[in-house]
Amino acid sequence: MSETAKHKHGKPAKNASLDGKDIDLPRPDMAFDPIAAALRQLHEQIASEQIPDDFLDLLDQLDDRSGPE
Repeated sequence: MSETAKHKHGKPAKNASLDGKDIDLPRPDMAFDPIAAALRQLHEQIASEQIPDDFLDLLDQLDDRSGPE
């Protein structure tokens, strides 16, 4: 197979796109799964969010209570 990945039918594999973001398919020989792509996008969005200040304050309080180890 050439450097360009191909689907079963010989057409070049394309990246899927949700909301303008390119999503690489896990394997070029697998069909695009919109549910998996949406879950992957949701995970990326949540993982990139900042941790709320209130939660960071709670973590700091726990660290202060545990003392040096």
